[in-house]
Amino acid sequence: MNEPTRPDFVPQSSRYVWVPRFVGLYAVSDCGIVVSYQRSGVRRLSPSIERGYERFTLYRSSKKHSIGGHHIVLTAFIGARPDGGICRHLDGKPSNNHASNLAWGTSSENAQDTVYHGKNRWARVTPEQVWAIRELVSECHMEARKGSSEACFKKDRYSRRL
Repeated sequence: MNEPTRPDFVPQSSRYVWVPRFVGLYAVSDCGIVVSYQRSGVRRLSPSIERGYERFTLYRSSKKHSIGGHHIVLTAFIGARPDGGICRHLDGKPSNNHASNLAWGTSSENAQDTVYHGKNRWARVTPEQVWAIRELVSECHMEARKGSSEACFKKDRYSRRL
């Protein structure tokens, strides 16, 4: 089927293609705008938000399909999901469904992303905090060498600096 006609509300600079498995019914832009071509003309779909992720309800043959916006964009612009693959938001923001921000990856890569973006509840210290702690320890060693009687490791001293 031909490319979908671009509605006025889809930016001219973005790519615009049919949604796989819904060709002729729905189209998506590379910035995550989903458009319906059913019923009374062209209209932009409004997503529901679940835990920060956009979800769209698409209909085909009277059947309802609830699909994440990131999955729609990935399958349309990158390709089908590989076996065992999951969607990764490269910037850690679940609402950012730009094609340039999405990639298929493994669950291990996705877990590494959560640590990198500071969203892993088990990763208690951020990289910035590690550097701040190292700097404080270094300062403490310098004070100890100078013979300072001030206690280096006070809880309030760390909490003010971190």
